[in-house]
Amino acid sequence: MSLSVYLVHWHAPEWCADASRSLLASEGISVRLTVVDNGSGADQPELAEVLPEGVRVVTLPSNSGYTGGANAALQEWLSATEEDHVLIGSHDLHVRPGTLARLVGVALRSTEFGILGPELADRGYPVHHGSPDEPVELDWVSGSALLIARGCVQDVGLLDPRFGSYLEDVDYSWRARRAGWKIGYVPGAVAWGLGSASPRARELMQANHVLLEAKHRGALGLVAGYGAVAREGIRNVLGFVAWWRPAGVRRRSGNAALGSLRAIGSATRRLVRRAVGIERDRIG
Repeated sequence: MSLSVYLVHWHAPEWCADASRSLLASEGISVRLTVVDNGSGADQPELAEVLPEGVRVVTLPSNSGYTGGANAALQEWLSATEEDHVLIGSHDLHVRPGTLARLVGVALRSTEFGILGPELADRGYPVHHGSPDEPVELDWVSGSALLIARGCVQDVGLLDPRFGSYLEDVDYSWRARRAGWKIGYVPGAVAWGLGSASPRARELMQANHVLLEAKHRGALGLVAGYGAVAREGIRNVLGFVAWWRPAGVRRRSGNAALGSLRAIGSATRRLVRRAVGIERDRIG
């Protein structure tokens, strides 16, 4: 049994090297590992210097976020192999030795599932009461590790590039469900991550929350998305002006409020570009 695995990397070469060693130590399956590199950063070692031997690197011309790296991986995989499944993961993905073999084994038996993920150690997934060899159905699976069936990619297409990074996994899972595929995780196939390498993670997530709501729920979703970001921003403004709080806490609240404002601006610019036809939705 073999599996093509692609890790999407940005600005965390040491994390990526550790993740690569974890994946290559998998048991019961042959792993062909490729890293799609969005960039390492001027203050960090070159990715090729720290990766284990045998890991292939595909370097993108610019940082196109998780979606850009994942889409490059999917396009290459579709054209270069005839495998039934591919694993797309983030640069901090770590697995137990038997995780990948268990994931693929369950996927081959559960052909109605278009996307399966591992049991993430840091995520509170629903308690499993069924057979240990059956996946548990979810609304969406984390982009930390997406085992995607070829038929699902052919039906759904690529990830929506407007999301860049964050919540692209929710969007893709929802689109797959609308196309008739089930989504879920495999109990006992344990994996974990190390966090986010982006200092703007919360801001990017807020902007993409607005886009996600607008895309899938229309005008009502747009209002709800903006409202959620605005409420969080207001809470942080109130935290910033609360003079009795420690200076460090107030400063963090102020920075978070500015992040919410930037998120609203970013989401608005992308929605306007889409509305006037500069950025068309060709895949959703």
